[in-house]
Formats: sequence, C-alpha cells, structure tokens
Amino acid sequence: MRHGAERRFAMRLTRGNRWGIRMGFLMLGCNLFWLSDPSGVEPAVSKDPAGGRAGEVSAKARVVEALGRLPLAFIENRGQMDGRVRYYVRTGRQTLWFTEEGAVFDLQRKKPGVSSQEPGEKGRGVERLVFRQQLVGARKGARIEAKGVLPGTHHFFLGNDPAKWRTGVSAYSEVYYREVYSGIDLKLYGNGRALEEEFIVKPGADPGQIRVAYKGIEKLRVAEDGSLRILTAFGEIRESRPRIYQEIEGKRVEVAGRFKLLEETTYAFEVSTYNSRYALLIDPTLTYSTYLGGTYWDVGDGIAVDSAGNAYVTGQTSSANFPTTPGVYDASLGGG
Repeated sequence: MRHGAERRFAMRLTRGNRWGIRMGFLMLGCNLFWLSDPSGVEPAVSKDPAGGRAGEVSAKARVVEALGRLPLAFIENRGQMDGRVRYYVRTGRQTLWFTEEGAVFDLQRKKPGVSSQEPGEKGRGVERLVFRQQLVGARKGARIEAKGVLPGTHHFFLGNDPAKWRTGVSAYSEVYYREVYSGIDLKLYGNGRALEEEFIVKPGADPGQIRVAYKGIEKLRVAEDGSLRILTAFGEIRESRPRIYQEIEGKRVEVAGRFKLLEETTYAFEVSTYNSRYALLIDPTLTYSTYLGGTYWDVGDGIAVDSAGNAYVTGQTSSANFPTTPGVYDASLGGG
C-alpha cells in the first residue's frame, strides 16, 4: 500500500489556556500532527510597536511551551480515517490507532545517514514500524467509548472534495473498552506523553482472563526492575512495572503483582491475594514515545504571533494513514 507524500501545512492557534488552544489546520492530503520540535523554529521580527521583538519572542515562547504541554488527545474518527479506526493519538513521529481488535502502533523515523531536515525523495528517507497489541480471548464487539472531551476542535480538509472534509471533530482524554473480558474494562489515558493502560477488574471478576499479545515485534522480556521490555526493529519500548491496587473505604491498598510471560510475545499478570469484594486496578504505563530512533519529520518553518495573541505555524509533515499489516511488501510512505 502506498501513502501520501510530504505536504505543506499552516495552522492558526488562537489565544487560550495552555490546554485549551483552539486549532485550525489547512491540511491538503495529510492528517493531524503535533509539532515534534517547535523549539527549533526561528522567531520572526515583531511588527508590534508596543511589544517590540522582545515581546514577540516572549509570546512565542509561551506558545511553544503550550504546544509542548498538550496532553495526549484521543481524536474521534468521523470519516477522516480508515473506517476500522475508532480513535487515534498522534504525537509527532508516532500514531496510535485504536480499533475494535486492539491498538495499532505506527512509528516512523529517518533512515541512518539522512538529514533530519530532508525526508528524502518520495519518502525514501523514512523507515516505518507497525505492530499491534491484541487482547487474547477478549470478548468480540466490546463497546468503545470516550470520556473527558478536551477544549477545542480539529478540522480536516483532505483532498479537493468538500464532501470528504471533516470539521468540528472532538478529542478526548480517556477511551474505554467496556467489558473487554467478563467483568473487566480497559481504560486508556495519557500521563504526560506516556500512555496509561488501566485494567479495571470489577468485584468478583477474574484478572487471570487478561492476556496481552504483541504482533510484529521481536520478543518480550521482563527486566530486573519488573518492567516489561518490548524489543522491536527500532529498539526497546518499555512498560513500567504494573501498579496494582484497590480503593477500600477511601484508602488505596497496594496489591503485589508482576508481569508474567506466557509466550515470547504474550504476557499476563500474576496477582497475589486481594479482597475480591472490591474492584482491582492493574495499571502499567507504556512509554512508547521514548523509543530508540531518529526524529520524524514534522518540520516547522516559522511561527508568528500577532497583536491579538494568535499564533500561526507553517511547515511540512508527512501524512499518516492507517497502516498495513506486518510483513507486507511495502509499508512505507510511497510518495505520489
């Protein structure tokens, strides 16, 4: 499968709080992205006589800081993506797609020896890694819902046909897979730029049902510190040692437990004795955003702030399309 080539973009960020920045994107054939390294953008000379250059540099610094602190946003798919996608998260060089079958990780990096400023002709300077996380034995047709609508909306102007444009798309802070196992929900949310995966085991349910398999990786291993190391062609990704606890009469009660490997790419949780009359929470943190690799090209050419406090960012990005399955002939950006 071939994907869209590098495109130009412009976006306007209006004044707001650091989380609630409204965004409008002019995106011809590309999808939502977060600026991966806004700190490297050169400030323009101020034309505001009141603030001068120093005032504009200060305003830009605040905009850059706000961009860097944006939380993980689970964007609803309202037709701007492949129909299998329900929600997705885009953070610079990574995209996480959430489907009824589980999560798909789509990571990109520059090939060795390629300049960080030049993606290469027709995407040949980009390497792409796709792998999947699946819940083994999960209930078919689990309900997926989002909570915690985030301030602002997203707009997608894809191609030249207005019928395919999508505006006013919401993003959320949490996504739930309801009753993914009998009596067990899976909650996904951001912790900074890391992804929290919280299994909520309801009273009387069996946490032994939970089995997680990765497809498209090399293998899993449990490190001495209790974390799970996911070995991929791009390097290691880490899931922290799971926090396992209960809330009993307003107090948090810790429960001992750890990762348990079932197969080379499948794991479960080993949980010690706990009070089954109360819910049990199993909460590992996936630090996918720090995987080993080069920088993905979300390049900002310029940033400017006008007298009303609106910020304008211009630059270029490569489009992110829902990926093919592991092992296909061509899973990289193909240009065109």
